[in-house]
Amino acid sequence: MTSEQFDEILELVRPQLTKRSKRRALTPEMRLAAVLNFLAHGNSIQKSAWMFLIGRSTMYRLVIEVCTAICNVLEEKYVSFPSQDDLSVIANMYWRIWHMPNCFGAIDGKHIRVKAPPNSGSYFFNYKKHFSIVLMGLTDAFCRFIWVNIGDFGSSNDAGIFQRSDLRQALDNEEIDIPAPTYLPRTDVLCPYFIIGDGAFPLKNYLMKPYTRANNLTHEEKIFNYRLSRARLTIERAFGILTKKWRILESPVDWKLKNIETVIMALICLHNFLITEEMSKDEAERKYVFHPYNIENEAEIGIYLGDEPEDATSIRNTLKDFFCSHLGSLLWQNERAL
Repeated sequence: MTSEQFDEILELVRPQLTKRSKRRALTPEMRLAAVLNFLAHGNSIQKSAWMFLIGRSTMYRLVIEVCTAICNVLEEKYVSFPSQDDLSVIANMYWRIWHMPNCFGAIDGKHIRVKAPPNSGSYFFNYKKHFSIVLMGLTDAFCRFIWVNIGDFGSSNDAGIFQRSDLRQALDNEEIDIPAPTYLPRTDVLCPYFIIGDGAFPLKNYLMKPYTRANNLTHEEKIFNYRLSRARLTIERAFGILTKKWRILESPVDWKLKNIETVIMALICLHNFLITEEMSKDEAERKYVFHPYNIENEAEIGIYLGDEPEDATSIRNTLKDFFCSHLGSLLWQNERAL
């Protein structure tokens, strides 16, 4: 984080971090610096308290206060679900950067390690043999989170979490203002907009997943799986960037679950804020993350490939055929689709 970015966040949270006290109160600058240092380096509360010459209980309280303030000032602007026009822009960038048309997000879940809460039994014990809660996220083409669900039991799988989520309910009930089906690039075949996930998620008209017939996949199906997994790098990299930049997430956290969720949400807000702030900079100047992927604009060529798909299976097959055609193929995909 640059000094300019720190100052920008400071001015946003300053009103909420300014305390009136008869005793000498910590300045907003000190409060924000102490907490960001703690989150970025993953030190213990005790070590961070020593570094900033404050008490351990004060440091713990500061973390919650500052993270709450960050959520209050950044969440609505940087983590709110996109409008219909914004979804169209996201889909356009998924095509330009990741060669995946009509996609407005990639979804997956990540386990965040925690200390086992009292009397929780095996609810938080996951298949990796440690205790956790699950962060499920949906990301745009620049690895920014556009929707998150925080706090499900570590023993839950991605399919179950998605099934219970407000996102699934909104998509099933058509409560999200998704753009109308549009033509696949350089064709006359209509295709709806969708999100993408791995094999754990259900196949829906609005959710594409890989073909999962193990060793019996055709070459064309393997190409589709490669193209989908390539576009899914946005969510995988988002989780990777989040944990690498904010090392508090690398070790089990022994806090109340409500406070853990507040900290995670604050990190999501900071993650999106920093990526957005750096998007106008050259790649060499970006400190948080850079995105070197792009393709040249290609001339529009009209071709008729069929009518609008009516169900999830035919949508996936239509995309498969498009990826294997001379209009939608990549030069290197045959080598990668093994």
